[in-house]
Amino acid sequence: METFQGENKTIGNGTAYSWVTLDRERNPSSIGVNFTELALKGLPEGKTMEFTLALPKEAAPTAYNHIGIDWNPQGHEPQGIYDKPHFDFHFYRR
Repeated sequence: METFQGENKTIGNGTAYSWVTLDRERNPSSIGVNFTELALKGLPEGKTMEFTLALPKEAAPTAYNHIGIDWNPQGHEPQGIYDKPHFDFHFYRR
């Protein structure tokens, strides 16, 4: 197996990057996002922000080409479930 790193972006005081892992036959077996610890510090407190990370070209056989990361500092509905500060991750198709 081999992992390829995609786009790297500044988030908070750190960075995040996308990646894809290919199996021995070069088929994608997993995709995801990694954050540095500092990416969780220095995030804006008052407004929602969206970050977009392109997947590496090796992810082309998947149905996805980029990942959206939404920072929700105030949370969102429904109350009592998603109303705390958090990230939403969305994997987008071509």
